[in-house]
Amino acid sequence: MIKLIIFDLGGILIPEKKPEILEHVAKEIGCTKEQLEENLKEYDEALTKGEITLKEFYRKLLKRRGIEKKPEEIVKKHLAEYIRTSTKRNEEIINIIEKLKINYVVVALTNTEIEIGNYNKEQGLFQYFEKAFLSTEMHMKKPDAMIFKKVLQECNVTADEALFIDDKEENTEGARELGIPCILYENPKQLKKMLEIML
Repeated sequence: MIKLIIFDLGGILIPEKKPEILEHVAKEIGCTKEQLEENLKEYDEALTKGEITLKEFYRKLLKRRGIEKKPEEIVKKHLAEYIRTSTKRNEEIINIIEKLKINYVVVALTNTEIEIGNYNKEQGLFQYFEKAFLSTEMHMKKPDAMIFKKVLQECNVTADEALFIDDKEENTEGARELGIPCILYENPKQLKKMLEIML
């Protein structure tokens, strides 16, 4: 019997607009989006696990490219673009979460960066959940099975008592490995239908 429902955030509760954000940040830096993505790839794990901040990443990038700009300015631009593109909350998803909370424990599990996680905390994005698990605070990231294991332990449930919802197939790999049932999110209507089938 399902007791715990684990929600991803980006692409479900809020939009996922990383390519658009990076395009604008790249212009600010004076490089191409592709170059920025290439550099990000190298530091993605460290950023997502909270080992470095966005400010530290941009400091390294500016130094590497010999660009005379302050990393603080680039982080400011990155946050401004994130706020512009990725913070509108999906009311239909909020309604689904509120209804689920009547019978289930509902938590969030998100891969994020330190500055973005802090911003979302300040803005009350995690208020809809009993608990929010952030990759930067857990020093683990999806799809690693260990992050799901930790969530199960903290919530005191077994794998078959949990349900994980994410919009990216690759993020469900670790959950499936542990035997956690998963829903690959497409839209609110499809999610409602899947929840009716699985709960």
